Amino acid sequence: VVDAARRGRRACDNAGMTGSAVDSRSGDGEHQDDSSPSTETGLGALDDGAFDALGLLSRALHLREARLEDTLHAVLQSATAVMPCARDAGLNLMIGNRFTPQATVGAAPPMLDALQQRTGEGPCIESSRSQITISIDDMHTDERWPEFSTAAIATDVYSMLCLPLWVNNEMLG
Repeated sequence: VVDAARRGRRACDNAGMTGSAVDSRSGDGEHQDDSSPSTETGLGALDDGAFDALGLLSRALHLREARLEDTLHAVLQSATAVMPCARDAGLNLMIGNRFTPQATVGAAPPMLDALQQRTGEGPCIESSRSQITISIDDMHTDERWPEFSTAAIATDVYSMLCLPLWVNNEMLG
């Protein structure tokens, strides 16, 4: 599961890898500047930073001598680079019924992953088990995992997106 913890209290609109534009919003949901949001979609919506991140990711995934840990870290760095609202990210595997963190960017994911390992529940575990996308727009109002939400807020994580990860038609997490 790739999860991206977001800075604001509200999730970024259109955040995802579906080719839609990503808006950078402040904690109150308002645009941070006076410019209007981009109406472009697909690759046209990506700025230079996003293209740089995708290029880095592409190179990391095709290096024969690349170490898995470095590759996973590059994936997470790229994910946070192309989503302006993302600050932290983690990549986890479900091996059998065992939730196993693989790589993180930022301080919050290791603590939140440890909580999910200890309790056996949380958004990343649910996304992995059910193979569904889990979106938490506001940790203050989400009631599915109260202990997780409380811990997330304590680490300044107010929203979250968890995506199942598949490679070559195989479920990874």
